[in-house]
Amino acid sequence: MNPENIKPSLIRVSKVIISELRDEGEYVQVSIDDIPLKTPLNFALYFPFSRSQKVEFWKIVDRGGEFTPQWKKFFQENKIQTIFVHNKEFESFIEQSVRKLSSIVDNPYITQEKKNVTLYRNAEYVIKYLYQNPRSGRNVQTGLDIVRHYVRFALMSHVSPSLIIKAFAKDYTLFAHSVQVAFFSIAFGRFMGIKEANLLSLGAGALFHDIGKIEIPDQILLKPEPLAPEEFEIVRKHPLSGYRLMLPHRNIIPGGGLIMIYQHHENADGTGYPEGLKLRDIHPGAQILRIIDSYDAMTMNRSYNHALKPFDALKIMCTEMKTAFNTKLLESFIAFLGY
Repeated sequence: MNPENIKPSLIRVSKVIISELRDEGEYVQVSIDDIPLKTPLNFALYFPFSRSQKVEFWKIVDRGGEFTPQWKKFFQENKIQTIFVHNKEFESFIEQSVRKLSSIVDNPYITQEKKNVTLYRNAEYVIKYLYQNPRSGRNVQTGLDIVRHYVRFALMSHVSPSLIIKAFAKDYTLFAHSVQVAFFSIAFGRFMGIKEANLLSLGAGALFHDIGKIEIPDQILLKPEPLAPEEFEIVRKHPLSGYRLMLPHRNIIPGGGLIMIYQHHENADGTGYPEGLKLRDIHPGAQILRIIDSYDAMTMNRSYNHALKPFDALKIMCTEMKTAFNTKLLESFIAFLGY
């Protein structure tokens, strides 16, 4: 198929279809900016069209074919940002997309904002696929590759909170939240002067911190109202579930990452879970995650709550939730945000 064969009327309908589609079926949305040009692809590309009031995905580039500049120009001229890959080839897409991140991070002609957005998109692809296949060491390794790229980016650049949040999602999803906690944690760690090896551990613990939630039923995880006590008890198990899921990968997860997953809901005053530890017994990285996990969750739209403004979230953290956190770390986080 060639771009010139597609009628404008079909494109108008397709844009409506794309705006309403989710990644729950056989096809996954990806950004056209993450498709390499003039390079044989390890996956096919698809585009949705309406036929007889039914959505069909037409293959526009075969596996082994190339995404040409003509195709990219066609999508840009029609203000279309996304294209689709089949779920069975999503891993191949991720591997090919992640491979080019090192050259993007090192490229002095690419703006910091574009680097940040590209890293964010790729991290979301990776965590989305990892949460479908959490026992795959290959997927965990790809997640760690993303962490390494972002640590390098943070160490090479002045990564300000205002730059980071330009890429952030406004509405809560488990994938977006995981990536945002990871990127915020790495940038805050750099602000605190944490060394590279420990930034890698912090980033790994942050990216995987909520992976145990894949074992929580959707009717609880997506419930649009406060949880019943018995439902909250199920949610409280996710740090242990996450620790157990990641334990087989302990040889590749940087030191401390597993403990951070297990302890990220422990409170400084001993009222947290799963162990009820006090501050002196909580891993320093988990203390950081406790702050950033809370802040990011409160500043995103949830099914049962509108997003708080940053100042309002920090106000609650400094008053109602104050005893949950390491006070000095919380003060440093507020300084990092520029307040």
